[in-house]
Amino acid sequence: ATPMSVMVGVGKGAQNGVLIKNAEALEKFGEVDSLIIDKTGTITEGKPTVETVGTFNTNFSESEVLQYIVSLNHNSEHPLAEATVTYAKEQNAQIIQSNNFNSVTGKGVEATINDKNVALGNLKMMEYAKADIDAKMQEEAKTFQKQGKTVSYIAVDKTVVGYVVIGD
Repeated sequence: ATPMSVMVGVGKGAQNGVLIKNAEALEKFGEVDSLIIDKTGTITEGKPTVETVGTFNTNFSESEVLQYIVSLNHNSEHPLAEATVTYAKEQNAQIIQSNNFNSVTGKGVEATINDKNVALGNLKMMEYAKADIDAKMQEEAKTFQKQGKTVSYIAVDKTVVGYVVIGD
């Protein structure tokens, strides 16, 4: 019952503009008895935006990585997906038709695009997609994560080719 409760809680939060990083964060939040914020009281705006799209593979340009990201995310209702779709439209990225779209709760999304298996999400999604992430890629992502940013990796046919950094 607990996994179902966590899934419902994360989903309900997302519907209300509250993003919960993972189940562990939700569970630990139950222990919080004090919240300290800056003088304005602003934690975030609740409007995630794309800050950076990067590539790990010289065979893929940043614009191609963005095109795969938007082609996956235009099928999703997740607030982070909406941020990437908005950004891609601003960059005039074209959406490629995707097939077999699948949202993997707590991990990311996957679909078939141009006869390639494409996955977008966190480290657990890359494990699910059997895409290896080397230490250098993880270190690059940690630089952004230490700043409180969300990093999603994108893999094409089990090869991690890039990432998107989303902040608020």
